[in-house]
Amino acid sequence: MAFHEIRFPDNISRGARGGPERRTQVVELASGDEERNASWANSRRRYDVAYGIRRADDLAAVVAFFEARSARLYGFRYKDWADYKSCLPSQAITPTDQLVGNGNGLQTVFPLVKRYSSGGVDYVRAIKKPVAGTVVLEVDVPDAPEGPELLTSWNNLHTGWSNTGATGANSAVTFGSFIKAYDIGVSGAGLRQHIAGATVVAGSVYRVQTWIKAGTSAQARLNVRCQPGNLDSDIRGTYAAPAIVGTAGGAIANVASTDLGGGFWLWSFDITIAPGFTGALIGVGNITAGATVTILAASIRQPPVAGLIPGHSVDPTTGLVTFAWPPVTGTTIRAGFEFDVPVRFETDMLDVTLDVERLGSITSIPLIEVRS
Repeated sequence: MAFHEIRFPDNISRGARGGPERRTQVVELASGDEERNASWANSRRRYDVAYGIRRADDLAAVVAFFEARSARLYGFRYKDWADYKSCLPSQAITPTDQLVGNGNGLQTVFPLVKRYSSGGVDYVRAIKKPVAGTVVLEVDVPDAPEGPELLTSWNNLHTGWSNTGATGANSAVTFGSFIKAYDIGVSGAGLRQHIAGATVVAGSVYRVQTWIKAGTSAQARLNVRCQPGNLDSDIRGTYAAPAIVGTAGGAIANVASTDLGGGFWLWSFDITIAPGFTGALIGVGNITAGATVTILAASIRQPPVAGLIPGHSVDPTTGLVTFAWPPVTGTTIRAGFEFDVPVRFETDMLDVTLDVERLGSITSIPLIEVRS
């Protein structure tokens, strides 16, 4: 669609006439009854801006605008003073004016819309030309509890772990429901990685947890290895104070270490899976050479924990809101905004009249909404 991102002069459009138009077929039967059918699913707006011309300078501005748009060739923006906000004309725009959509954990792009409601019936109008700088959003993320584990190891933990650089042994450690644990042994990084992987969704947030027993190592490591590509996001450090070290698999937040007593610790963090990853493995490791740490259990949970949706942008040329990460299921997205109507001239000729006082007028300057 040939379109110029420029608005028709506001001082002229303020005095124009026009509004929504629909196309309805009405057939009158021989009985006098009638049948009606809507030819258009959506309304289309028409305007006549000749009523807004009050001075010769206004006339000159319209002629220049008409020539620059090559008559009907190029569309342009038009401010409908009777309907240009997401709220009522007398109200101020707020982020809760219009429901834009609901998150499903996958969708990142949401079109702006405006609803017209009466008698329990809604008409939803696509808004494709919001005014830059006026769009305000509210993203309501549900307070979702942690859900079932996607990947977990409790009893007989050692049967599900692989050795990637250290010599380990089964441990007879018993702590609560942990019947068997796995010692990370005596060399190098000593990373233990789970063999089975969990399916994850890029952009979603997951809670990762591990229960460990401090050994002769002064430090430990908890990582999520994302697939494909084997890229890690991990925390490392002393048992009481782990820190974020890597985020290649996704951003890490809410790092916590809980002292369970008796040398046992619970580590946890939230990871937002980065784009391109579909699977995740949990790894727990000893990062002090020649020492040990004991893994009791580990898990990754879904649905995601509550949190903010980082980053969004609004395209004023299309009316599309794009999030850096897909809003999670149950998220409600609302918006407030000003908007223009995409229109074009509905004539290839301007019939200009100039009287003896050199005051000009144009009988009619029709505009019609551009739909695509």
